[in-house]
Amino acid sequence: MNEQQKNIKKTLFILVAVMVTILVLFLNKITTPRYLSNIELKINGLVLIKESKAIIGMEHTQPDALWRIIVKDKDDVLFFSDVYQSLKTSVRENVAVVDSANVTSLIYSQLSGIPENTKIIPILNPSGELIGYFKKPFDKNKAILTLSSIVTHR
Repeated sequence: MNEQQKNIKKTLFILVAVMVTILVLFLNKITTPRYLSNIELKINGLVLIKESKAIIGMEHTQPDALWRIIVKDKDDVLFFSDVYQSLKTSVRENVAVVDSANVTSLIYSQLSGIPENTKIIPILNPSGELIGYFKKPFDKNKAILTLSSIVTHR
C-alpha cells in the first residue's frame, strides 16, 4: 500500500508538471508578438523600403534610441497617439510618435516615386534610418499588430 501511494503521488506530480508546462508554453505563445512577413506588413499598410535610408538630420537625434513614427497632420497625430497608448508596455517603451512636418519633407525628398501629396507616415529605426512607411487608410488594430512585430522582431 505504501509503494502504491508513492506511485500515485509520483504520477500526480508528473501530470501537474506536464499541465503547468503546457500552460506556460501556451501563455508565452499568446503574449509574444507575432513575426509578420513582408507581405503581411504590406497587407497591414506598411511599405518596407528595400534599403533603409539614413535621414539627414535625424541620425542619433534622440539619445534613448527609439523607433520613431513621424507624423505631421493633427488627425494623424491623434490616431497614432491612440495606437501608441494601445501598445503593450514593452513595445511602447521603444516607440515615440514625433510631430514634425519638416522631417516628413526631408523623407519625401529622399524617396523616389512617391509624390509629396501622398499621405504616408514614415517609420525610423533607432539609428535614424527610414525603414518604411504606413500608407492610408490607417487601421488601428493593424497598426498595433504591425508596430509590435517591427519593434520586437526587426
